[in-house]
Amino acid sequence: MEYYTLVGRPAGNIFIKDGIYYRPTQFGINEYGEKILVYRFEFDSINKKYREEKIKDLSLADFDKNLEKKGFKCCHTYNTCDEFEVIDTKYAKFSLLKPIYWIIKHFV
Repeated sequence: MEYYTLVGRPAGNIFIKDGIYYRPTQFGINEYGEKILVYRFEFDSINKKYREEKIKDLSLADFDKNLEKKGFKCCHTYNTCDEFEVIDTKYAKFSLLKPIYWIIKHFV
């Protein structure tokens, strides 16, 4: 692992598994919620040094392959506690009225 500064928008809480600290971050270059990057990290409080290493890319299919078939499109939040995992997803819903709703929301 190399030393460098903390970057990346959070995608959930920091969690500890087997004594190792992990930090999920959002990745949304092409689309918001495209995937979640998980970093393992350490902080040396004596020397005030932080280091992290990307260990995993998580897409919606990594959680459940059927989610995309059901109309879910992206995930941008991941949290875990004991045996529970929670993700926040975006549901892809087509509507011809969406542009009208957007105009009303922003201009009326």
